[in-house]
Amino acid sequence: MFSEVPLRYGGETCWRGVAEFAAGEEWGGEGVEMWGGGVRLGLFPINDTQCYWFSTETAASGGADVDAASAKRMLVERFKDFGGPAAAILEATPEESIIRRDLFDFVPIDKWYKGHIALVGDAAHATTPNMGQGGCQAVEDAWALQLCVQREATLSQALEAYEQMRRPKAMMVVNNSYSFGKVAQLRNPLLCWLRNIFLRMTPKSVYLKQIKTLYSLPS
Repeated sequence: MFSEVPLRYGGETCWRGVAEFAAGEEWGGEGVEMWGGGVRLGLFPINDTQCYWFSTETAASGGADVDAASAKRMLVERFKDFGGPAAAILEATPEESIIRRDLFDFVPIDKWYKGHIALVGDAAHATTPNMGQGGCQAVEDAWALQLCVQREATLSQALEAYEQMRRPKAMMVVNNSYSFGKVAQLRNPLLCWLRNIFLRMTPKSVYLKQIKTLYSLPS
């Protein structure tokens, strides 16, 4: 019904897992993301005994680990000097929970609907996870779609209004997430240093404005 769309590789491969802790065991409990040269590690608490984490690496697509055990050893070694709870959280991850996937989005499609069928979420605008917005944008799609169906006289008009309402913001997220990944995954030491200086010097008001735009809904 919809033509195939070419995928766009984000230049990153990603490991994910969930660490398991005994009740009451101290590990920090705050979400954090750490950047290195071509690698990142994000740690985010789920509850008192579990922590979700991800690790990205700048790499060609199609790579694979020998097995989950070797991937875990590699990640622990890579992040042992990052400080904080990084190595402990990776060590506390059951091997069977570790997965690896290359990160892709796809180029914009011409139309989000055909006849009485509309696309939402990743089906319409797949994005890399660098902004944590994949699921969020799908929820906004659903909200906008029901709003347009209520407002417009016909279903065709509703689907066109839905796409016009949502496409600009969704594509902003897709493109910003892709660019964010490229900046975050820099490997050149000089470029990493310049990036870090720039981020430290950026006023807080700039970040707050970006967040406000990201979480605002159209009227």
